[in-house]
Amino acid sequence: MQIRRFAGVRPPITPSNLELMLELPDEMIELGKELKLKCKSLQDVPPHKSRQWRGGEDNKLLCYDGVTIDSQKYKEEIKSSTAYELTVENLSENDLQCPYACRIGFDIDQKFLNVNEENFIHMPYKNATNLIYEQQHGTYRLSFELEKVYPKPVCMVIINGALRNLTVTDEAGKYMVRSYNNIGITSTICIASCLYHTKRYVTRDMLRQ
Repeated sequence: MQIRRFAGVRPPITPSNLELMLELPDEMIELGKELKLKCKSLQDVPPHKSRQWRGGEDNKLLCYDGVTIDSQKYKEEIKSSTAYELTVENLSENDLQCPYACRIGFDIDQKFLNVNEENFIHMPYKNATNLIYEQQHGTYRLSFELEKVYPKPVCMVIINGALRNLTVTDEAGKYMVRSYNNIGITSTICIASCLYHTKRYVTRDMLRQ
């Protein structure tokens, strides 16, 4: 999977005057999950001051005084008199590599949401991986594809309780996972496991004898 790059020139980042501070998530960012952005003020926010969120692919207005442009996608929650939070649901590639800003009255803080191998993960879709077996001279060789995953996984296979490493190569945006060692014909259950950071994806199959 290729991480989308922000198109064009990045908008200038207006520094906060220390009235506001926008906090980006410090936990792992994952496609399909939710993303929480926090905005904190050093002082109590007066009720008459408006609250705004901007950002995303087109750096557009996302929320104004709790009213969002898409109630299924964005939700604002007031956490205290000095803090409020925007939740971005069902995170997509268009929500990444973009500027985000929170604003109260004329005070604003803006940051760029950058993703990389250290803070971003995209797991395979459930049941999207099919194990492929090539039989030759009484033995099997195993392979399968991983499409639109990030970062490059570390994969292994368990055959009758024995652990073997698998070779992972990047081919035209897809990861090809292969076993270059023969798998004995007496094997019956194959468990392939791939690790992405601290999250593991496991698929199980019966060898086709």
